[in-house]
Amino acid sequence: MKAKTIFKYFALFIAVGIMSCSSDDDSGNGNGSGGTATATSIVLNASTATANNVTTLFEGESVTFTTTDDLGNNVTGDVVVTVNGTVVTANPYTFTTAGTYVVVVTYGDLTTTTTVTVSEVPVPTSISLTANVYSCNMGEAVTFTVTDDLGNNVTGLSALTIAGNAIANPYTFTDAGVIAVTAEFSGLTTSENITVIAPSTIVLTSDLASCWVDESATFTVVDNFGNDVTALADVTVGGVAITANPHVFTAAGSFDVVATYYGLTSNTAVVIAVQSTHTTKVMVEDYTGTWCGYCPRLAYKIDQLAINNANVIPVAIHDDTPFGFSEVNTMMNAFGISGYPTGKINRTTTWNETDSQVLNELNDNKPCGLAIESSISGATLSVTAKVHYDIDAGEEHKLVVYVLEDGLHYDQVNYMNNEAGSPWNGAGNPIPNFEHDNVARTVLTNVLGDVIPAGETVLGSTYTKDFTYTIPAAYAAANLELVACVVDASGTVVNVQLVDAGSNQAFD
Repeated sequence: MKAKTIFKYFALFIAVGIMSCSSDDDSGNGNGSGGTATATSIVLNASTATANNVTTLFEGESVTFTTTDDLGNNVTGDVVVTVNGTVVTANPYTFTTAGTYVVVVTYGDLTTTTTVTVSEVPVPTSISLTANVYSCNMGEAVTFTVTDDLGNNVTGLSALTIAGNAIANPYTFTDAGVIAVTAEFSGLTTSENITVIAPSTIVLTSDLASCWVDESATFTVVDNFGNDVTALADVTVGGVAITANPHVFTAAGSFDVVATYYGLTSNTAVVIAVQSTHTTKVMVEDYTGTWCGYCPRLAYKIDQLAINNANVIPVAIHDDTPFGFSEVNTMMNAFGISGYPTGKINRTTTWNETDSQVLNELNDNKPCGLAIESSISGATLSVTAKVHYDIDAGEEHKLVVYVLEDGLHYDQVNYMNNEAGSPWNGAGNPIPNFEHDNVARTVLTNVLGDVIPAGETVLGSTYTKDFTYTIPAAYAAANLELVACVVDASGTVVNVQLVDAGSNQAFD
């Protein structure tokens, strides 16, 4: 490679400056008047990016001319500069050809001269290759540096290869052994050996231990160096090699998952794919009150949904005197209730009063289902709530059990009394002897749920909890209902079940 070309690759920049100062006289070097001092000489400074007073440089380098007079004024903008007799206006000025150049600076009737010698750029005769490490683990990246014998870093201009194949820099080694890395620059080559250590073990993990049929699990393979080698590993599920990760399980069963990589075999991860055995149901809690004029509207919509779909389970949370629920304030704070009426789907989603928003919740498989067994003896209500898990919960679950009552009557404020199309148009305001159903009377657990032990929330397990409740004399035992639901770590209902008090509802 020619010296000039090498220099251009390096993009060397050197500034040679000639410092000059302008006098107070507009001509640049006048006799002065009124006692103003007059310059008697000028000084030329030739500077590069790395040094001042430079008179030798290489082809392609630039110098900055700076001129000062003997009064300390910078007069660079007022001088005339010639190089070998030719006026130049560029400043910095680039010397493109080797030779000797006479630089003359004129300021008024003052001049100064400097000789600049320009040499050809030296050509390197050898290069060296270094690495940040010479022994590494497979999967580790190594950074290489190439320098010439002139001390220039030519890494960016060099080609790096392994066995003739170009590599990136830094380069991550995916094979073990003593690997020769070659660098080439301007027809010069050099090599260094890197010792790459192979892993001794690999570990396979799955993000799911159990999943639904048609659900996918993602597998990860890590070597003992901590490198994620998933993309380089071969994975089999049930003895069959897979081509996609995540992998979709299309049939129910227990599947052994194994990975191989670089002659190593991983541990066996077991993933169980199951069909759901439980019906998904949805709970809608209605925050209401007999004083609330718009509450009949929401209550009617919830009732219609429940009448048309048995998997919609309503619960009315009252805050007023006749039917006030003792835990209403706790629930309002927990679930962000700021006004009445408010409908909450599965406790945490605010209902926009469209049927689809509720019914869409019925489309997903749920990890568990519930059964309720109950009996009434005199004033004693005995309840057994059961939770069965088709797959692992994967998080903390809690159980909530309500006692509801239907057929309660009390006057209801009605703002739709004159609203055409409303079912309550003309019903009066208040509506006398309005029937309130699904009214939460008490809760047999903490209203935010009792924790289900972690060992009871795994695939195939059934959690059982018993309750005994004394029915107040004011309650009509024949009108009582039981609602049991499971909530997740966020407080959202996972699944829910309803039964008349004194009756049983099996898992469905």
